[in-house]
Amino acid sequence: MHAHKILVVLLFALTLNVQAQPMPTTKPPLTYSIRQPDGTFTNPLGSPKSEATWLDFQKFFWGRIVFGGTPKAPAGHALNPQVAQAAYQKTTGNKLQWLGHSAFRMEIGGLTILTDPLLTDRASPFQFAGPKRFVPSPLKPEDAKADLILLTHNHYDHLDLETLKRLPNKANVQVIVPLGVAPLVKSAGIANVTELDWHQSTVVSGTTITMLPAVHFSARWTNDRNATLWAGYLIKSGNLTVYQTGDTTTHPTLFKDLGLQYGPIDYALVPIGAYEPRIIMQGSHTTPEEAVQLGRDVRATTLVGHHWGALVLTPEDPFEATVRLQKAAKASGLPESDTWLLKVGETRPLTNR
Repeated sequence: MHAHKILVVLLFALTLNVQAQPMPTTKPPLTYSIRQPDGTFTNPLGSPKSEATWLDFQKFFWGRIVFGGTPKAPAGHALNPQVAQAAYQKTTGNKLQWLGHSAFRMEIGGLTILTDPLLTDRASPFQFAGPKRFVPSPLKPEDAKADLILLTHNHYDHLDLETLKRLPNKANVQVIVPLGVAPLVKSAGIANVTELDWHQSTVVSGTTITMLPAVHFSARWTNDRNATLWAGYLIKSGNLTVYQTGDTTTHPTLFKDLGLQYGPIDYALVPIGAYEPRIIMQGSHTTPEEAVQLGRDVRATTLVGHHWGALVLTPEDPFEATVRLQKAAKASGLPESDTWLLKVGETRPLTNR
């Protein structure tokens, strides 16, 4: 293996949640993010923590990140980009298009919104090495004109600077980010950046955007762990509500509390991939079964799977999550029609029910 590739995968591995995160000693207010004395952020009290040892980390690193292969996507997993674009344009009203992994394009209340747009080939600080999309984005950065971009946190598979640099209207697009992330986004040449804390809201052209807590972590390098905040978003326009969870693991009470405060929710975009090995990932990513429970906790009508289907980050079969999600959703009593596993590039209308 070339030295530069080893450097990239080592950097990626070092930003994983392989150590127990510091926890607050008292229960914090529910309305704000939580900071340690050194200024870094931490998760709500009671959040799951990684219990990985050095040996667990080594097995994960060498077993998958270095030697893991690239999967072959099943037939029909991704739409032809031209077909996908035509279908998106044809669909009128409020709508949602999955661009792979956690990237969505949606139109809500007349706004075109992008979430976590990874529209280039790699989730990496470099374009020559690092986790690579095995399904290309159906939307090129140069064609990704939007009114609003929502970024959930600073990990490379969610905040892709190369995409931001190549946006066609970066001079006037509005970007909303968690606390501490604005300087990084502005480095891509975007001036209109708003930072929010958990439970803070802003209104954009009549659509209310509320930043919600998530159980995760942040890092771009090896010396900035948890220096910036991580989050999800609730998008509300009229009677329509869409909840993008961002990256998160489960929590015994947090999402039930969010459901009581903000629910019911029409559509919850829930993370279903990159969950193995559990001893490492239990502190940062839900399993498909936990994703279903999260959706039920927030009182969502429809669950839409994300954080899968475009990148290989962990050792489980990248298409195992869909089977497990459908099985868990059925067991929970959720109708099959309300469990969405979109094709990459697929667009569906959003309706309030």
